[in-house]
Amino acid sequence: MQSARRLRAGTYGFALALALVSGRANSQTMNEGDPATRTAARDLAGQGAEAFDQRQYQVALDLFQRAAALVRAPTIALMQARCLKQLGRWVEAIDAYEVAQHLPIGDGTNPAFQSAIASAADEERALRTRLPRLNVHIEGLGTKEVEVLLDERKLPAALVGVDMPVDPGAHQVEARSAGRETVKRDVVLREGAREILNIALASATPPTVAPTAGSAVTNRAPPAEPARHSHGSSSRTLSWVALGVGSASVATGVLMSALALSKRSELDDVCRPGCPPSYRDDISRYRTYRTLSYATIGFGVATVATGVGFLIFGEKSDTSQSALRFFPGGATFERVF
Repeated sequence: MQSARRLRAGTYGFALALALVSGRANSQTMNEGDPATRTAARDLAGQGAEAFDQRQYQVALDLFQRAAALVRAPTIALMQARCLKQLGRWVEAIDAYEVAQHLPIGDGTNPAFQSAIASAADEERALRTRLPRLNVHIEGLGTKEVEVLLDERKLPAALVGVDMPVDPGAHQVEARSAGRETVKRDVVLREGAREILNIALASATPPTVAPTAGSAVTNRAPPAEPARHSHGSSSRTLSWVALGVGSASVATGVLMSALALSKRSELDDVCRPGCPPSYRDDISRYRTYRTLSYATIGFGVATVATGVGFLIFGEKSDTSQSALRFFPGGATFERVF
């Protein structure tokens, strides 16, 4: 396995070195420098090919970029594109493929250059079919009124509202405009997908409506309907309740009094001159009946009198009215007799 990797790395390095050596005659067209520069470029390209074969794509990309800064060749541009593709930077990879296809190669007799150009064209077409597209549409605003950032990089206004090629994976879109709330949205793009991201920017502050001429603005609440209560009706209700309770209490007292008198009559027959000990319970019952009769009759009479008072004096106040009035800042209670 390790020997196979070394063989592939050697193949990449040999192809690049062969391309650079073969292009020596076209040094002016290829923007090559002196022999020392070309030798350094070959060495960097060989190291880059080995790093690529070991899947160290970021290291390989850096080495190929250094080599390309020294010598411009389709083979180096092709390897740059392949590194970018492996790193997920597909938009940059397509641009590198384009560079590889359109670099001037002199008389075009270098077979390594011709192979690199053909490979770049094929790989570019295949990658374009897999490249995601994203359309950021801002609702209700023109492209010049809003600033859109994709992964913290400002997009040109010409790319807002149209399909644009984007690398696959997770991205963050930020839209902002003067006087409106900033919106941030996350989107995940799959290979070959086309996503439309609709963004609406709400106003940062609610609009204020100015009063027009001739119109009056007031904070006063409409006066509440006066709450009217019938005092006479309440008095009559209380009077009838008191009369009912008092009458029941008097009736209970009369019953207790009758029981007490009955028990006393029985005791009078046997208590001459004194009461036998066996009648102690009867004496106790007699005293209980008597006490209850006094209490219930007294309570009943007082309650009946109260009810009569409510009935008499309530009739005289039937004409009185009360009202609860509300106004801005407070309320008043009014009563009219």
